[in-house]
Amino acid sequence: QLGPLMPKKEEGPVTVERKGDQKSIAGYSAVRYVATQNGEPMLTAWTTTAVPGWKGMRKEFAVYLEKMSGINQLSKSFVAAAKQIDGFPLEMELAGFTSTVTKVEAKVTPASAFEIPAGYTLEKKKLFDEGMKEEREE
Repeated sequence: QLGPLMPKKEEGPVTVERKGDQKSIAGYSAVRYVATQNGEPMLTAWTTTAVPGWKGMRKEFAVYLEKMSGINQLSKSFVAAAKQIDGFPLEMELAGFTSTVTKVEAKVTPASAFEIPAGYTLEKKKLFDEGMKEEREE
């Protein structure tokens, strides 16, 4: 669905600039970064390094972005920009959408949350809607 809103051309390097302005988001002081490509702004991110545990999460976050770029509409340009931005993203403006964090809290997700519930079976399906055309035509 985001495809038409994503940048059409991914030519040229992505440049990220840390701006001097700050604002408070979810109780944290955030700094603004602007990423441009081909001279056009493509991403604005407000981040903070004050989120407890961010330094330990930074590498995992980069791996997450890289993996997500292969299965959804995240462009390689977005991933290249995100890798150059320091801090936990509290607010991001991309492709006409703004996403803002309202609360940050540390929690541990129990392993049981990732187990298949009793009575359900795991089925292999193709990604997205491949193989589901027959179901929609009925």
